[in-house]
Amino acid sequence: MAQLKIRLLSDLCAGSGEATGMTVDSDLCMDEMGFPYVPARRVKGVLREAADLLCDCGAAARPEVEKLFGTAEQAGQLSIGDAFFPRMDEMHAYLAGLVPSELKRSAAPLNIARLFTSVRGQTRLENGVAVDGTLRFTRVLDRHNALHPDRETELIAEVTLEPDANVELFKRCCAAVRHIGSNRNRGLGYVQLSYSPEGSHNRFDPPDIPEGDILRIEYTLELDAPVTLPGCAEQLDEISGRSVIGCLATQCEPASEDFSDLFLNGAVRWSALTPRICGVRSLPAPLSLVRLKDEGVYLNRATASPEDLMGKKLKAVNGRYLAMTDKGGLLAGPRSHTLYHHSHKNETLYMQESLDAGMLYSGYVDTPRRLAGRVLELLCEARFAFGRSKSAQYGSCSLAEPPTVTAVEEEARSLPEGTPVWVLLESDLVLCEEGLYTADPLSVRAALAEQLHLKNARPDGKQDYCQAHVLSGYQAQWRMPKPQLPAMRGGSLFVFVASGEQIPAQRQLGEFAQEGLGVFRLLTEQELALSRIEKAQIDLHTPEGGSEGAALEKAMAAAELERVFREAVSELHREMLSAKRAGGRKFKDSGLDLFVRTGTLGRVRQMLAEAESYPNLKDRIASIKTSDQHSDNLVPDRDKAQKLVSTVWDRTCGAHKKLLELWGGDAFQLWKKPMMQMIHLLYYGK
Repeated sequence: MAQLKIRLLSDLCAGSGEATGMTVDSDLCMDEMGFPYVPARRVKGVLREAADLLCDCGAAARPEVEKLFGTAEQAGQLSIGDAFFPRMDEMHAYLAGLVPSELKRSAAPLNIARLFTSVRGQTRLENGVAVDGTLRFTRVLDRHNALHPDRETELIAEVTLEPDANVELFKRCCAAVRHIGSNRNRGLGYVQLSYSPEGSHNRFDPPDIPEGDILRIEYTLELDAPVTLPGCAEQLDEISGRSVIGCLATQCEPASEDFSDLFLNGAVRWSALTPRICGVRSLPAPLSLVRLKDEGVYLNRATASPEDLMGKKLKAVNGRYLAMTDKGGLLAGPRSHTLYHHSHKNETLYMQESLDAGMLYSGYVDTPRRLAGRVLELLCEARFAFGRSKSAQYGSCSLAEPPTVTAVEEEARSLPEGTPVWVLLESDLVLCEEGLYTADPLSVRAALAEQLHLKNARPDGKQDYCQAHVLSGYQAQWRMPKPQLPAMRGGSLFVFVASGEQIPAQRQLGEFAQEGLGVFRLLTEQELALSRIEKAQIDLHTPEGGSEGAALEKAMAAAELERVFREAVSELHREMLSAKRAGGRKFKDSGLDLFVRTGTLGRVRQMLAEAESYPNLKDRIASIKTSDQHSDNLVPDRDKAQKLVSTVWDRTCGAHKKLLELWGGDAFQLWKKPMMQMIHLLYYGK
């Protein structure tokens, strides 16, 4: 995938619009681990601003600009992702599991942010006098890289251009951009943009295709960016099958022979993408599942006895997904957040609720063997983007691992007459009855009972757990909403009685089979009653480590060393003052009598600045004449200076050898700073 490189020529403030407590009034955009980044909307906004300037000066045509960047009515040919540090995955991998115990404090998000940023203060002046109440602090991204101090900071954003896009116009827009972010008139945000058509993108080779009439292709996507999935008066947390179809269909030629089979007539069925939990594709949690509020455990009302529920406070489990394993059920909910955006054109502030980036979503495709190769080709080569704002900051996904292909072998089942049978909807179900779409529970029950040859009756003491909602969508080609449809929600549970007849293998009911709707699972009471249900976490992308993680470790170790050295020097100085106040005349004989005369401190400071190593510093101090003993001192200044230097060295470098090994640099050069701090404290403490 092509890349847009942003090189900082000054400090940058691409603010998030939020503050950090009482310390920072305007903060940067940072990810969950503390790394600063520039949102894609800012990048695309300054590029569009540059394009408008090119139009005003006659260097670009307005229709070409609108075709490239898009309009309110038509999507553009350009998509941009957030701008992150290069090789961000390697640094995330290091922080995710390789941080040694000595650096745990430095791995906190705020401390990671401090490696790459600094805080600036500014106030408003009137007649040369600061105005009360106008002091503001702004966090900025430093121009020079903390991991590589000899380089300027560089950010990388992934770029996707349609095949017929005007690449030369895009390059001219990049060259015209000079500033990004706020406070541009105060020297911030001076940048240089460059477009690189060569980038890196994970590609997987299609697997071998086994024998079988119907094949199931399972695949997993990683959310590379936050994903916003608007529903009908609700935010969705699963990627629907119609969204998958819409994404892939736009990358196929409609005139091709297999287009109808792939996306329209139901020959190929695309399931919804749901979160993966502990390596298992999840299903919408059954609506019968509840949490006992006082006890914090989960219980299935469909299989629980009345005694288990009597007198309990039950809390519904909404928006959760269940992964069924041999050891029981694993319950988890997607992580989401709210981002705020500001529109400069109409001066409005709005927000978008989105699924967090980094989560893994899994789904499957049921296809005839003759179309399996084409489906695999699409999955391995297509660009995935879902939901709103796909052209900037949101919606980007990628294949996380190679797809797997297995043959589907559905078999009919036989259950003794009178056995309770549960039908769990794995996805939403849309039923058409007498030409009208309906989500009436009685109609759904009747249709399920007829298809599965079950008795449309409930066993004694059992009940259904079902809920209806409305499906919606958007037709991008026609630029208009799709019709709203009533549907039975995935996770609904219906109970029947076995009639003794053989239950057919068909496990799909209703309309829009190609979109993965109407898929259900047949369960006996024993299969439904999971041995236990535990709370879990949705699987996250696990990046691979690399050399950038080692560079981050060195920078973190250097920052931690400076922090602990500064604390050690301050603690030593406090101990010296306390001992002096409490010791009186006895203080002269104590090990904390490290107060050196002002003249000698000046000489030690000069020697420290000129010394090339710690032994060299000790040799320089040893050259001080013992005849310099002051009448008030029982110990010569040379001996006191040597004792001061050795004590500070032992409290700093001697006490943190492991941190020094992690840092791997010259300990003496790093130690000079706290030594200078000690000299400063003693000099001005007089």
